[in-house]
Amino acid sequence: MEDNVNILDRESFLEKYHLSKCFSRSGLQWDVLQQIYSDYQGKLVDVKDKCNQLEEHCRKSLSSDNITFHSIRCRPKDSEHLIEKIIRKRGKEQSAKYKGIDANNYMDIIQDLIGLRILVIKKEDWEIIFDKLVQMFPMNTRVNCYMVEKPVAYIRYGDRDIYKDKINKEYSNKDYRSQHYIIKFCGYFCEIQVRTLAEEVYGEFDHLVKYPYRNDNNLSDKNNIIYAHSRLDKTMFGSLNDTLKYSWYSNKDNHIIKISTEKENTLWQIFSVYKIPVESYYITTNFLNDSAFEDFLDVIKKRSVFDFNTNLTKDDRILTLSTCYSDKERTVIHAKLIKRSLSN
Repeated sequence: MEDNVNILDRESFLEKYHLSKCFSRSGLQWDVLQQIYSDYQGKLVDVKDKCNQLEEHCRKSLSSDNITFHSIRCRPKDSEHLIEKIIRKRGKEQSAKYKGIDANNYMDIIQDLIGLRILVIKKEDWEIIFDKLVQMFPMNTRVNCYMVEKPVAYIRYGDRDIYKDKINKEYSNKDYRSQHYIIKFCGYFCEIQVRTLAEEVYGEFDHLVKYPYRNDNNLSDKNNIIYAHSRLDKTMFGSLNDTLKYSWYSNKDNHIIKISTEKENTLWQIFSVYKIPVESYYITTNFLNDSAFEDFLDVIKKRSVFDFNTNLTKDDRILTLSTCYSDKERTVIHAKLIKRSLSN
């Protein structure tokens, strides 16, 4: 009998990830997805081992050439997120690549079962990393570790061209920026992403907003919550703690938050930043009436360590960002919606 750990309950899974409609359009069979899930669960120990090997290999190779980088980290794709991705690719994007996917071929189709990120400080640092990676992973299938396809730099229209003709470029109107390398490492497809620390913070933030099971995509509640644990290397929301410093506050450009999704762009004006012992008041989303909401706005505005001179009304829509300041304290930012427009 199959271990319960390797069994996904269809209804609870689809509800958790908001995928019911997407699954119905996908043409996928649940028992096939269950087989993929069970097979991947059985391989996870080996996948994690290869993650550690790849991270160590890249760290030593870059360090041996005295190549400067901020951090390197590698992780396997989560089992549930693997199934979620397959459903979205077929149900939402109607990707032909994923048609006919099953437990026998999914590892040949999905190329990011292992993900490694190399963070650098300056954008110009991409080139020395590029040169080293193409040396480490030649496009030669006869070796154990090789580049599967030509690397790609994802950039935005209007960005200055620091890449010239050295790497393939894909332009878009989105704010996402990164260089992607698809390699084969000890039998597994891996995706290496190289980006600056600032681009990583944006990428993590965008990821939280984009997926509906992590947050409401519409951002239309009275109080819209986005929160995450900050990592020790500050690559995910850890930089929010800088908002408590006067040097951050004194730069007025920091007072506006921009969020871009596939559907719309929004601008939010910060009106309060503070740290506070763990509590639930600031993440209140349901209010009895307008008066209760106005009281809430008054409290969170007065908590701020800085005065942003921002007026608030009962008709405002609020964005709340929260992360760990310490085990017992949270850093909190509140901003109000000032502009909403459709994405191009």
